[in-house]
Amino acid sequence: MTALKRYWKNIYLLYSILFLLVAAAVFVPYFVTGTSLIWQSDGIAQHFPALVDWRVTLRQLLFDHIWPAQWQWRLGLGADYLQTFSYYTLGDIFTYGVAFVSQDHVLAYYNCSVIVRLFLAGLSFLFVARQFIPRAPHWSLIPATFSYIFFGYTAFAAFEHPFFLNPLIIFPLLIWSLNRLLVTHKTFLFTIIVTWTLWNNFYFAFMMALGALLFWLGYLYATRSWFNWTQHLRLLVATGIGTLMPMVLLLPSLISVLDSARSGKTLANGLILYPAYYYFGLPGNLIANFATPDFWVTGGFSALAVFAVIYALRHWHEYKTFNWVFILVGVGLLLPAFAGILNGFSSPSNRWLFMISLPVNLMMIHFLQHLRRLTLRDYTWFAIVGVIASLSLFIMSDFSLNSRFSPMIALYAISLLLIWSLQHHPTQPGLKALLIAVVLLNVTFITNRNHTNNTNPATSDMLSERSINKLLHGQRDYLPENTANPSFSRVYIDNQLGNATGIAPTTNLPILSQTNNIESYWSVQNKAVNTMMQRLQIAGSSPNDITSNLDNRNILMNVLGVKTRYQNSSTMTPNSYEQNANVSVNHQTAFTSSDSYPLVYLPKYTVAAKDYGPMTATEKEATLADSVVVPGMRAGQSSAFAKQIVSGVIRTDQTKSGQTSLHYHYKTHAS
Repeated sequence: MTALKRYWKNIYLLYSILFLLVAAAVFVPYFVTGTSLIWQSDGIAQHFPALVDWRVTLRQLLFDHIWPAQWQWRLGLGADYLQTFSYYTLGDIFTYGVAFVSQDHVLAYYNCSVIVRLFLAGLSFLFVARQFIPRAPHWSLIPATFSYIFFGYTAFAAFEHPFFLNPLIIFPLLIWSLNRLLVTHKTFLFTIIVTWTLWNNFYFAFMMALGALLFWLGYLYATRSWFNWTQHLRLLVATGIGTLMPMVLLLPSLISVLDSARSGKTLANGLILYPAYYYFGLPGNLIANFATPDFWVTGGFSALAVFAVIYALRHWHEYKTFNWVFILVGVGLLLPAFAGILNGFSSPSNRWLFMISLPVNLMMIHFLQHLRRLTLRDYTWFAIVGVIASLSLFIMSDFSLNSRFSPMIALYAISLLLIWSLQHHPTQPGLKALLIAVVLLNVTFITNRNHTNNTNPATSDMLSERSINKLLHGQRDYLPENTANPSFSRVYIDNQLGNATGIAPTTNLPILSQTNNIESYWSVQNKAVNTMMQRLQIAGSSPNDITSNLDNRNILMNVLGVKTRYQNSSTMTPNSYEQNANVSVNHQTAFTSSDSYPLVYLPKYTVAAKDYGPMTATEKEATLADSVVVPGMRAGQSSAFAKQIVSGVIRTDQTKSGQTSLHYHYKTHAS
């Protein structure tokens, strides 16, 4: 019995046991029903194909000592391998183990890595919390740890973008190691964590660097050490070394981002304020998370976390450092420009909110240690915030009395009652255990609430394991037209999920075949290609999916060397492509063109860029058929083919006369 009590007092063992219980409640239904943790959108389009391909590259590197080609034609129209994969796999240390599993087990590896990341995020927080609050009782650490792991951000990221969980592991360690350097002057661990931060992902590194900067300024303010130049120099050197060590991966990544289709956009898309519905939903986001987060406000904190923030604000002077952070976050959530700056000076995205979970749940530990100090006014504010959040959820549910958020409101009220009971009966161990149980139930609801249909194949946003394996093995059936030299042939492969789901482009699956599919769906793509597609007015082209399906245009398909198109039955066929009745792959029919260009050819004419610019999109496409556009040329030639192009009027209504142009008004969701 004594030994059992000793083990029970081991906080890490207790955490591990409780994590298994919560993880089982969240993930076991997926394994039982054969449902993967791969989202039908970015999961199957980006993350899983990247992992499978990375496995091949790693094995070649480790076992055959073959370095991957830097420039690869199989990435869209051609792209740098290091720049493309640095965002998804190269910096993610949790992908390196895939080299030691077979291709048939990559899916299991992907699924398990999600759970492992969550577990390590909890360990990271628990370790750091014990360093910052060394005298905190175990019963206060457990609810804070699980509230840190399972909240709205992870409820979305764990299923949609697994590597987005890595910052939850890194950020607490980054802040702790920075504090350790400032207090003890020991730099080694901070340098290592900075290296890991920058190696992991440049995008999240930027946000975490701003978070660390805020912590450093808070430390200087609290200690009044603004002019401690020795300390500043020590920090600068440690940061510099930590920055240089991952530069082999970081520098190409930064270059690609600065020259990508995403760069140069208007800050926050030009928004001064968010749409009204966003502000109506903010209070509800405190205790619940929406299925599709508006501007990435994932929210969904446990009730105790909300109590802790209110308590801190009510006791301003005692928790001044925490409160300034909470005020800054509150103001930042109101302004699109704030989200745009933290999103790399681009569109307004509040992914940075993952960082607020650290101070919120550290504050929860302080809150649970001071329950005896709660006053009637504290409880009044807890109740008022709960009512406002409930009204917000009611509004965002279109005033439906059958709101899906009812369990979250009920758990908020139950948590409030338990806090009151524990304050008045602090020696009752059963109440502490019950409070922990309610928090675990609270975070389980937060994580599962938006995924209740995921184990039903008819309504799931996740793909079944059977579908994944079928898609994976089906890629080998796509064969290049030029089998002698597949590097010099291009194809277009249509959406392989067809109308089965309707939400996934699945454009990167063909990188697992032997073909060079022209379409690619990566987060960082070349700005020059994007500029070309915008000038040609390719419908469907976006910074993530630049080439798209080339608008199914006949001339452009041929000019870019697309010999074969694997099409779904509902897809329009360009004029020169004829059906190859003998070739059918994954329920897609092959269409081939005898007019497709080789990847290397000599155009007849040179056209000056100044003459090319004023042309219509149709004239520009026709010009590319026999000409090359040369910047800086004063006087070029004219495309013979473009001169033959005749423009016709467009009729969209048989009852009206034809028009030479059309003006579309497209209304979309404000986010």
